[in-house]
Amino acid sequence: AIIRKYLNNKSNLSINKDAIDDYLKRRHLISPIDHPIKNILSLKPGHKLFFNSDEWLLLETQYFKYESFFSKDLYLYLSKISHKEYINEFNKIFGETLESMQYTSAKNIKSSCIVSGGFDSSIVGGYFLDKDQTMNIYTMTFEEKDPVSKSVKNILNTKYGNKNISHKVIECDLDSYKQSLLRSIDILSSPVNTHSIPSSYIVARNSQSDDNLILYGGEGADEIFLGYECYRNLNNQFSDYNGITQKFSFDKDLNQRVFLSNTENYINNFKESTREFLASQNVFDSMQLDIKIESLVDIFIQLNNVGLMSTDTVNSDLGIECRTPFVRKKLMNFAISSPVNRLINFDPKFRANKVPIREKFIDYFGEKSIMPKIGFAGFPNETKAYLGDKKNWRIWEFLDWKDYVNFDLDQSEEWKIINLEWFIRGIYT
Repeated sequence: AIIRKYLNNKSNLSINKDAIDDYLKRRHLISPIDHPIKNILSLKPGHKLFFNSDEWLLLETQYFKYESFFSKDLYLYLSKISHKEYINEFNKIFGETLESMQYTSAKNIKSSCIVSGGFDSSIVGGYFLDKDQTMNIYTMTFEEKDPVSKSVKNILNTKYGNKNISHKVIECDLDSYKQSLLRSIDILSSPVNTHSIPSSYIVARNSQSDDNLILYGGEGADEIFLGYECYRNLNNQFSDYNGITQKFSFDKDLNQRVFLSNTENYINNFKESTREFLASQNVFDSMQLDIKIESLVDIFIQLNNVGLMSTDTVNSDLGIECRTPFVRKKLMNFAISSPVNRLINFDPKFRANKVPIREKFIDYFGEKSIMPKIGFAGFPNETKAYLGDKKNWRIWEFLDWKDYVNFDLDQSEEWKIINLEWFIRGIYT
């Protein structure tokens, strides 16, 4: 927002149509190349800026290679040990990672944790509650949208009984979601990368009000530990988190522009170099190779922009530092070097991706606490109630879609249009 407001005072601010096109055709706003505001660039993961003041030179340099997260020796070791030994390895690294993260905090700094009811944030919260039952634990509920979040209180009561844990349930309603959405758009100077960003901002605001400076969560586990169902679907060669979708198929020119875009070229080059490296290890069959490639693209492109950078940027507005153990080096190295069948149960009778995380959840809270997560965090589509007559929205003229105003859109297509409408109104007012 600071950059945008400076540019607005010094030049004609304009929206980057390439970034908007790419967002319309992908599940989330993931582009590492194009920011929705022209002349604002994103720093890619694994890179840093080198500045030479004598020559007035600024360069983007890469300080680690993505391939360094895979170890063939570790892969072979994890392939040979028993399932029990593998789970013990995960538990050991998971505990050491969280312990080291807390160790880096000053003694007078208060930490807090999100527990949504899903596996990832819940095992992080379970670890901390076992160590310190005074830590603030937050759960957000959404009226009738997500029964899993409503069950968290019972899950924690089952685990901790009459112990006086500090658990706060935050009820998100349409108005608070809308206000948080507008603030998030202003901070990011872009449409929100995913509809859960405003909800995470509300949780961070509650954490701040309780004098916390750190907020732990479970971001990254799905990409790194193969949690998305698309990784298990053998009929689906590509992840639907980095691929081009069939959305807005009525605009044929849009499809062509995105297929030929800088972002698509960047993703394809990343896949090609990753495939070359992984194939050279001579440990993967073709199915495992495809799954690992899609996972790595989702980690270093989709996760970076959607789950990490955007959440961190928004919550920094409140002085909150977001932390997640799943993107720490040891856990990433362990997961990326794990054989696929250690992370995914391919038996169709079970929804059992993220096997070690699932078993850790059962260890903390019991198998009866498992419920299918809906993952619809907030009221994104419902915010259209504040936008007035749909025919008068600015987005139609911006996209040159005036002839498509009356088209029937599915839920995700409608959300993209609403998100973009809020963004355009916020930028140009």
